[in-house]
Amino acid sequence: MTTGGQSGTSGKAAFRLGPWGAIALLTVPVVLVNATSDLIEMQRSGLSVHTVEPFIWEVTSAAVLVLMAPLVGWAVKRWPLLGPGLPLALLIHAGLSVPFSLAHVGAMVPAREAVYAVLGWQYDFFSGGFWVTLLYEWRKDLITYGIFVGIYTAYAWWAARAAAPGPEPARAPERIEVKTGGRTLFLLPGEILWLEAAGNYVTLHTEGGRHLLRATLAEWEKRLSAPA
Repeated sequence: MTTGGQSGTSGKAAFRLGPWGAIALLTVPVVLVNATSDLIEMQRSGLSVHTVEPFIWEVTSAAVLVLMAPLVGWAVKRWPLLGPGLPLALLIHAGLSVPFSLAHVGAMVPAREAVYAVLGWQYDFFSGGFWVTLLYEWRKDLITYGIFVGIYTAYAWWAARAAAPGPEPARAPERIEVKTGGRTLFLLPGEILWLEAAGNYVTLHTEGGRHLLRATLAEWEKRLSAPA
């Protein structure tokens, strides 16, 4: 991992994981917490369940959701929440949560059925009723979809901010070349106190002394007033 220091790269290095990687990592503790919670609650309720079943449910669900997350990322790019058009974008994403949930169920259920078949068990996802089960799953998937949208939106905001050019450094005032008495001086405009006409010459007054220059007062006034 790169460090910060003068290069300032530590923030970028820490964010190379990207939104999909962040979602995948966050899914691990969520699966563990949900599976153990399901197991404890079902045992408290006196329901007969094998210890491994809640983990099958959570892992298959999470795996499908993680694989579908890039589709949410594409939708966020297509209908971003940043900038104008926020109400319309929110409505579109709320609508997209429906096919998102249907696709989640459509891939998760066969995956669970396959695992149960390998173990020699039976699995009935829609035992509580087809439409009621779909509504129950959409309610949870709507929250998951919103979290994914939030993660991708936060990443887009951070990436745009990181790519924005910083303020330009203040330019140092240019020095003025002054040739006098066989010498060449380079003076800052602020070092010149005043100018004084002396026939075909100009006397340039500085804190360090006076310098007689072969030029006209008008030429020097124009030179000093010109933008750097």
